[in-house]
Amino acid sequence: MNVDPVLDQMLFAYAYPVGTKKGHQRDIQAIHPLRWDVHLFEVKYCDDTRPEQQLARATEQHIRLKHALAQQCHKVSLRTILIGVAGTIYKCHTELHLSKLGLDLCRVRKLTLDLNTHSTQYNKDHKYK
Repeated sequence: MNVDPVLDQMLFAYAYPVGTKKGHQRDIQAIHPLRWDVHLFEVKYCDDTRPEQQLARATEQHIRLKHALAQQCHKVSLRTILIGVAGTIYKCHTELHLSKLGLDLCRVRKLTLDLNTHSTQYNKDHKYK
């Protein structure tokens, strides 16, 4: 599959202390890791008609990382944002996960549209087959 290497390998994480509300930032270095909630986000391309296969691969790919983090942190979650190679956006794997970042609905929809545009433009330029 010919996909955008930037998005295909994108994995990012953020952590916040247990009990911290969205919008209230604290110095994470001052909090013991056992009080951290760690959220791993990964953006991956998938076949438009078979997103479940890529979701399963992403889960398997990060199982050791999640386990290692779980030994040190309060809670660890992996959220995979799937984008179909032809630009399909899966609400349950995109909008829901982006809202978990604390984005409001308007920003979630704009980012979703931007991801769709990027995907379709990349595949147009590289003649995905």
